[in-house]
Amino acid sequence: MPAYNSEAYIEEAALSVLDQTYRDLELIVVDDGSRDGTLDLVQALARKDSRLTVLAQANSGRPSIARNRGLALARGRYLAFLDSDDLWFPDRVERMVAGLDGHPHWVAVFHDLKLIAADGSDLGQTYLADADFLERAKPWMKPCDDAWWECDARFFVFMSLQYAAVHTQSVMIARERLADSRVDFDSDFVVCEDIDLWIRVAMQGTMGYLDQILSAYRQHPASVTRDPYRYVSESVRFHEHNRHRLAPLLGREDRILYAKKVASYLRDLGYAAYSRQDMAKAREAYLRALRLAGVAGDCLALAKTALPGWARGR
Repeated sequence: MPAYNSEAYIEEAALSVLDQTYRDLELIVVDDGSRDGTLDLVQALARKDSRLTVLAQANSGRPSIARNRGLALARGRYLAFLDSDDLWFPDRVERMVAGLDGHPHWVAVFHDLKLIAADGSDLGQTYLADADFLERAKPWMKPCDDAWWECDARFFVFMSLQYAAVHTQSVMIARERLADSRVDFDSDFVVCEDIDLWIRVAMQGTMGYLDQILSAYRQHPASVTRDPYRYVSESVRFHEHNRHRLAPLLGREDRILYAKKVASYLRDLGYAAYSRQDMAKAREAYLRALRLAGVAGDCLALAKTALPGWARGR
């Protein structure tokens, strides 16, 4: 659990782990240079429960770095993650462990989660059900027992082309079942480092999905990115990386679909650059989109970046 200036939520989040019906677990909290009372709160909890380990470090600026430090110390067979403002339901670990124990060929499991407001109130929304996940993913899955579904060996293609599906708060990984036993976040990525890990895991074996809500994902007004250009730019960088990684494993149709997906991100990138009057970067993004999967709109958007300022709004 990475934590940074989380004093308003950290105690509730940590207790949602320590109070699980499944008791044989450890919780590692990595305080990433908090300037509030976060560290004091988790250290007080650690004095009451030996299953909680607290690490403190200078601010790294990226949750992935804090998560990797915790992963390096984790001793369990199964690995799971929780952000410092989110919550697990009491039987979450028990259900996930049962899924992995009952299906020794699965490398990871995941579930649905609900969205809550900053004050903890239920927003009446879910992460997967509201996205029609089961309907969209059925060609890539088969039903098992007790609300479990088994993803097929190429589920990573669905995750890449259609919907990532796996969420940091919902996944549990059996690292000893992975071919390289490597479970870490690529901190070179500013965004999508979590999706990168889930895809790497899915490429190494079968995953299971439990169609139940077992955790809560807190939404904050400040969660909306303050720099759309940087966010989309980093998303493009990840998907270009993943597209080239998967190229030998994709058929022609899927390669075309992925190119179109990246082109869509590039159009968003072009618009973000255009909105801040950076015509050079807007032209570059639209031109890359045109080369990947050009449509008439790309030509028009590209042309607008060459117009003088007074004419662009026409």
